[in-house]
Amino acid sequence: MRITQIFLLTVLILGLSLSFTNRITDTVTITFSSTNPPTSRSGHILAFDVESQKIFLFGGYDGENFLDDTWFYDFKNKIWTQVSLELKPSARWTHAMVYDSSNEKMILFGGYNESGCLNDTWVFDLTDNSWKEMKPENTPSPRHTHTMVYDPDNQKVILFGGNSWGAQQRDMWTYDYQSNQWDQIIPDLSPPSKSIHAMSLDSDNRKIILFGGYGAYDSITDDTWVYDISNNTWEEMSSISKPNARFGHTMAYDAHIKKTILFGGSSNDGSMEDTWVYDLSSDNWVKVDPLNRPDPRYLHSMVYHPNNQFLILFGGMKSEDIFLNDLWVYNSSASTNTWIEIGNNKVHSTSGVDWIPTLLAGTVILLKKKKTGIYSSNKRKKVL
Repeated sequence: MRITQIFLLTVLILGLSLSFTNRITDTVTITFSSTNPPTSRSGHILAFDVESQKIFLFGGYDGENFLDDTWFYDFKNKIWTQVSLELKPSARWTHAMVYDSSNEKMILFGGYNESGCLNDTWVFDLTDNSWKEMKPENTPSPRHTHTMVYDPDNQKVILFGGNSWGAQQRDMWTYDYQSNQWDQIIPDLSPPSKSIHAMSLDSDNRKIILFGGYGAYDSITDDTWVYDISNNTWEEMSSISKPNARFGHTMAYDAHIKKTILFGGSSNDGSMEDTWVYDLSSDNWVKVDPLNRPDPRYLHSMVYHPNNQFLILFGGMKSEDIFLNDLWVYNSSASTNTWIEIGNNKVHSTSGVDWIPTLLAGTVILLKKKKTGIYSSNKRKKVL
């Protein structure tokens, strides 16, 4: 009762009006839980279903296993719903997934698991809660730690970069669900090869914002790039003030204030808890300092709730052996500028487990009784 009261008070403070539609059908097995959220994890992906106004979550790594679970979160009822299906993508982490608003589908590509890098394409149908592997003839190379956005004007997914068997990538691809076709696009100028970067779509200007990531020659980057979808051109920006170099951070476009929000990440100095706002019109990054904020983390996931004008963050890694499953919302308005935690979920430590994934020279491998980390190509310099 007390948690419910606190949540309702939070909603009133934010001035939010929450309204949801229950779209779970009786053709699948579902498990309702308001007190047992998805397990602590990193390398998972969130997407937002605009029609039902619910968060969609798939996969990740919980410190012991790669995950293949599918979840929804309903803000109105404060309930996590697990959708249990026999047909689904294999367990994985550091994949990419976006919401195709034109077709009401979630589009998933790639990732990593015990089999190595993946290049399969899956679609989750939100009308009947079912996964389907698409098996297009041509696909990007197998990869993980890439990024994707959805362009509603062209009704296509746009993919950039990632890591393919130890090599950072800089290629761009589009995916058309209706034709089930991947096509490579080749701009005259592109960002350098990178993975574990962050990318978001500025829907008002129809431009993609890209920041940071793990680059070639063991570099951790702090570059800002803007891709103009209309004319297929990249431009490197020259912001004087900007976030420090990092990887494993997240970004989402806040359509209410027409700016891009960045949170967290990691570097040689460890994980971060800073919040930055990027204004494309002035090419200006501004660090904001909310009084309350999530713990430092990386390899978390964040999406924007357009109906209620706030951002939603879930999970990630706080340190080498601490995984998280906390849920936060962020109101970016100047009068509010606050992070608010929903619930009080516990962290999960990987101490004592036999196997955990490690990104070694950009390639995920399994090491026995080692902690998670990213190392340089000489396998000596630890960068995470």
